[in-house]
Amino acid sequence: MSDSNQTAARLAQVARRLEGAGGGFAEASTSGSGPLADDGLPREPTLVTLVDVETGRAYHAVTLDDGSIVLELSDLTAEEAVSLAARTSPADAHHPTRFAFSRLRSDAGFFGVAHPASGRYLQAKKSGRHRLMFFSNTCGVNEQFEARDVRDVNPNARRKTGAGADATLAVASFSPRRFPETIALRVRLCNALATLPEPTTFEAAVISGSVMPTSGWGFGSARSSARSSVSLEATPSAS
Repeated sequence: MSDSNQTAARLAQVARRLEGAGGGFAEASTSGSGPLADDGLPREPTLVTLVDVETGRAYHAVTLDDGSIVLELSDLTAEEAVSLAARTSPADAHHPTRFAFSRLRSDAGFFGVAHPASGRYLQAKKSGRHRLMFFSNTCGVNEQFEARDVRDVNPNARRKTGAGADATLAVASFSPRRFPETIALRVRLCNALATLPEPTTFEAAVISGSVMPTSGWGFGSARSSARSSVSLEATPSAS
């Protein structure tokens, strides 16, 4: 099993475990269709890196002496964080800059951000030194967030991982459902788990409209899923 498939399997296990704990961590939203929800963010669970828009630095999970886990802005640039996470061994995929993003089954307008290693959801505090903590294994109102001012939506980023524009799912402000006016994280949501395979050269050409498939090879069928050498038939130019 490839590293990405192992990571996907672990993410699904975390999702099922949290859902069983009553948190409503859904493997997929039950409403609507397509890769994006109405707010422009992913509909299905994925791993993400949260990058502060103003500084370009990545957020990370920090475990304190008392065992609590908080979300803080790291000293790492987005590129550095992604590079370090990419070198994480398959047996230890819980890099502190990677978080599980998932919709709520009961309300697709809100979502949760979980710390995969502990299974805890991010929770906003109205006051205190640490305003954002991974606190509970269930996703109640305190652990729910909504996205505001969503821009630069890029559904094709689901095919990529990294910190560049091609792997940025969207730019958004994350606000807690319970205290929407007290905290707003303005972040780039960078994909950390490629949920779709890269298209073959043939598929990319068809998607771009530069070529048409030859007869006898069903694009999108079971036959077309194999990565084999096939002839391309150029689209006749208009005369």
